[in-house]
Amino acid sequence: MIAVQVGDLVESQFSAHPYPVCSVPRGIEEPVAEKAIVCCLSAHTEIASTNRADGVRAAIKALWNCKASVATGVTSMGVPDKSGAFVAFCEDAKNFAKCANQIVSDGVAAYVAQSVNGKSSHCSFPDNVETKEATEKVLAWLKGHKEVYGQTTEDGNAAAIDHLWPCH
Repeated sequence: MIAVQVGDLVESQFSAHPYPVCSVPRGIEEPVAEKAIVCCLSAHTEIASTNRADGVRAAIKALWNCKASVATGVTSMGVPDKSGAFVAFCEDAKNFAKCANQIVSDGVAAYVAQSVNGKSSHCSFPDNVETKEATEKVLAWLKGHKEVYGQTTEDGNAAAIDHLWPCH
């Protein structure tokens, strides 16, 4: 993998550096990002001739200009990025694993925020809730709450989790 190590990024934030420290935006899948970075380095020999970390940083800056996320229509889990489309996507049983992964990821995000920051704007799952149960309940809640269909999938799932399992 071409990605710059997290330690390198943290270290570089505390030292003078000719290239900005940007991340690949949310919404860009890892294989797509790697291919784009390699193509950028191939097309721009001036940045390809720097050390690996500097070249990758420069390519990420050139490609995405330090955007936090981009609208691709899908989340990093490969599901639609809007709640309404997510519900429709999840009605197909072959998409259950992707939907479950997205829902669990959104619940874990609240847990991590709570653990790291001591607070979170959303609730997480109780310890005794299994993935299948969480997925079925979140999808059922979403189906009955079309008012969240225009929200991001992450926000719609968070609203469902907050309602179903108020912060404990």
